[in-house]
Amino acid sequence: MIGKIKKIYLCLLLLMLISVPVSAAQDLELKKGLGMTPTEFMNKFNAFMESIKHPMAIPTITLEKHDVHDAFRHFFSENIGLAGVMQKADKRLLSLTVLGAPIGNDERWDLMLIYGAIIAVVNPELNEDQRGELVTSLMMDSSGSLQQQSIQVRKDIKYEFKIDDTFGIQFYVTNAEEN
Repeated sequence: MIGKIKKIYLCLLLLMLISVPVSAAQDLELKKGLGMTPTEFMNKFNAFMESIKHPMAIPTITLEKHDVHDAFRHFFSENIGLAGVMQKADKRLLSLTVLGAPIGNDERWDLMLIYGAIIAVVNPELNEDQRGELVTSLMMDSSGSLQQQSIQVRKDIKYEFKIDDTFGIQFYVTNAEEN
């Protein structure tokens, strides 16, 4: 029952995040975004997961039409969700959001693996060590304590990590120049 409630909560929260209104003039200006469409993202994400022999995948992406931007949502589990926002004109991804309320160590590891996979897809020039360092620097401060909020930029991509009691663990990925 708790998992079902969390999935409904995550679904509503993801919908709220992708429905945030922006000005019409802002939408008319085509943005570079993350440099790929949702389908390209899905294919690269799945290829990465297959390359490390992990069964997690995004089997399909169904676009949701909204007034300003279109979006997609995917749930890796009842406690971990992904949302992508794209511009209507060319379907290019503007941002990715991962929300999680992981239960147990397996889901915590899955969440970190999802972060690493997303980083590998949007910043393919970063090697495994650089991706690991990025995830660590987002989540931990210099003393090794878990951070409540952190922002890092690598190769024009902005990564943001947040933890709070209301929304759980949040991971945002956007183009650094457009935010």
